[in-house]
Amino acid sequence: MTLLGAQGDAGSIRVLLDVQLAVAGDQEAARRLAEAVTSTDIQPMDVAQAYIGLAQLALRQGRHDDALAHAAHAVDLTDHPGPLGPQSRAVLRTAAAVVHLCVAEARPLVDPGVRAEALAVELLTRARDEALTSQDAPVLGSWALGGAALAAYRGSFENARELWTLGNRLGAKVVRVFQGGHGARLTAAVAEQDGREPLRERPVVEATDRIRELMDGLLDRLRPSGGTPPAPGA
Repeated sequence: MTLLGAQGDAGSIRVLLDVQLAVAGDQEAARRLAEAVTSTDIQPMDVAQAYIGLAQLALRQGRHDDALAHAAHAVDLTDHPGPLGPQSRAVLRTAAAVVHLCVAEARPLVDPGVRAEALAVELLTRARDEALTSQDAPVLGSWALGGAALAAYRGSFENARELWTLGNRLGAKVVRVFQGGHGARLTAAVAEQDGREPLRERPVVEATDRIRELMDGLLDRLRPSGGTPPAPGA
């Protein structure tokens, strides 16, 4: 792609590959990501993606404070209109919401669920209009997967399973959102998919309408849930 003159696209692909390599244990890739967030030679979108990658790597390694800090830097970059397109902002904010939920699940006594849930709702709400109007089915699907993580965190496993299935039906960019892991609750929720395959056969318009309905129900719930989620399979 560089030979074709698509240096920007090549740089974006390099960042995405380095995220995957770093999470798999490649220390050189992790070093390149750390350099990318201070680079002036790559696009703001790629800097934000590198920050999300560092957050996901830190999450995998149990460095939760670092994960939250990197996610915050990525979100800050999405607040500036212009450099990032709506699709990128929607996916990055969704990925940051998932980081917050995974950290809160991993250390509930340090990060009260009320605050984590509120931040996740805020980020997914900010991604809503861009996801719904992007005309990009995988972006909308990625947003739905973020909703699945929120639903599972709250213990709404049935909604989590449906959003997960619908998000994948639309070709969601699962890797970009969940490179840091799914969290135990979402993992338990999506493990029980028997009898739900017909959801994958829904037409795109119908799937989109159902995602909007489910997400509106989740995001309109302004008061955090608190309490203890039901056992897997509830």
